[in-house]
Amino acid sequence: MACGCADGTTVWPMVIFKGAKEGQDWWKSNVARCTFAHSPNGWTDNELMLWWLEHNFDADTHDKANDRCRVLLLDGHRSHLTLELILYAWAANITILCYPPHTTHILQGLDVVSCTQLKQMYSQEVKAFEECTGWAVGEG
Repeated sequence: MACGCADGTTVWPMVIFKGAKEGQDWWKSNVARCTFAHSPNGWTDNELMLWWLEHNFDADTHDKANDRCRVLLLDGHRSHLTLELILYAWAANITILCYPPHTTHILQGLDVVSCTQLKQMYSQEVKAFEECTGWAVGEG
């Protein structure tokens, strides 16, 4: 999960791994200041989204907002919008706005600019690794 701010800064990203428990070495050499989490399918869920809102978004933006309202744009996926999340946001002076369905690939800046480039570069590195080693990424 990635989040950019209007002032050009970023919120600590959350990397969600597929698995039943957290890996012991995930926090070593964490130069990107990522938060690590896990879920059975490697995707966000209601609990992870609320945790991210509290510990990443709110923690990283609270002081610089100086008691002003913060706006969080979401894609409207059901794992992002629970009553508990909405109540927390309301109490923390965070307004949640959702993109219309099936439009984030066009409207969401991080997906269009940053994540597209990251995906392309990651794919190139995976291909180079597989060609060099003969090992397929993702095989256990």
